[in-house]
Amino acid sequence: MKPPPVWSPLTLSRVVMEGELITEYRLDPAIPLNRRLARLAGVWRTDPTYAQRQAEAHGYGPAQATQMLNYVEDALQKCQATPRYGQRGKLAGYGFGSESASMDINITERATKVMPDWMPAPYRLTSGAVHNRPWTIGRAKDLANGDGLAGEAATAMAAEA
Repeated sequence: MKPPPVWSPLTLSRVVMEGELITEYRLDPAIPLNRRLARLAGVWRTDPTYAQRQAEAHGYGPAQATQMLNYVEDALQKCQATPRYGQRGKLAGYGFGSESASMDINITERATKVMPDWMPAPYRLTSGAVHNRPWTIGRAKDLANGDGLAGEAATAMAAEA
C-alpha cells in the first residue's frame, strides 16, 4: 500500500516489546536469584499504585486497588522481601539478602541495553508512533512530500521485528 501502513504495526510491536523487556528484566538469568526476586517484588508492588491512579482518574472508589495493595504487601512480607527506602522516606525498592532492586524498570534504558546493535533505538521509534510525537509525524509528513503521511522501510522493519 502507499503509504505503507506502519502505524498500527508500530503500536502493536511496542506492546510486545514492552512485555518482553519487563519479562527479561525480571527473569534475567545472568543475575543472582535474589536480585531477580527483588526486581519481581518492585515491579509487582508498582501495579497497585497504577490501579489506584486509574481508579481515581475514572472516579471509582479505591477499594479494589487498596485490596490489591494490601494483598501484594502481605505477600511480599511473607516472602521476606525487605523494603528499601530513599532519602525522603519513600519506598524505593526491595531487597532479598544482599541483593536489591528499585521499584520499577526504566523500560527505555532497558531496551537500549538489550536490543541488538543492528536495530538502533526501536523502543524510542515505537514510542514516537504510539504517543503521536511531533518528530515521528513530521518525519512521515516529510517522506510523503506534502501528500499525507508516509512510512519508510526502516520503520516498517522495526515494526515487524
